[in-house]
Amino acid sequence: MKLLGVPRLPNGTGQAQATAVFNLIQDWNRVDRVKCMSFDTTASNTGVHASTCVLLEEKLGKDLVSLACRHHIMELMVDKVFDTLIGPSSGPNIKLFQRCGEHWGSIDRSEYESGLKVDSIASALSPVLDDLIQFIQQQLTEFQPKDDY
Repeated sequence: MKLLGVPRLPNGTGQAQATAVFNLIQDWNRVDRVKCMSFDTTASNTGVHASTCVLLEEKLGKDLVSLACRHHIMELMVDKVFDTLIGPSSGPNIKLFQRCGEHWGSIDRSEYESGLKVDSIASALSPVLDDLIQFIQQQLTEFQPKDDY
């Protein structure tokens, strides 16, 4: 593992970040070796149009495997559900969370069922399953800088 660099950025936009990462990849002559990207789920990284991830893929001229930080994935999913069902929040005190907190003691948590549709995920991954398993097994043999991932 090698730290490619710590460039100073003019700002925190997706464009500035993608340019800095791309320049480092070019400086180290590794454009052809980049297969995936790991990132937290801030809007500047994950937005649909001008995020670091989208712009980096454009600069590299290829799609990359996206490895969002597992600590942030659920936050991003819940945010999208709330935006869709309730609308964007206007502040830090979201009424639904306040009500849930007030009634938490009366919620029967023994009857919990996952909303995850395992069959649909399995069918979506089926065409690339062997490649995905091989990639993951290879990653397990390599040093991982954040071993809690």
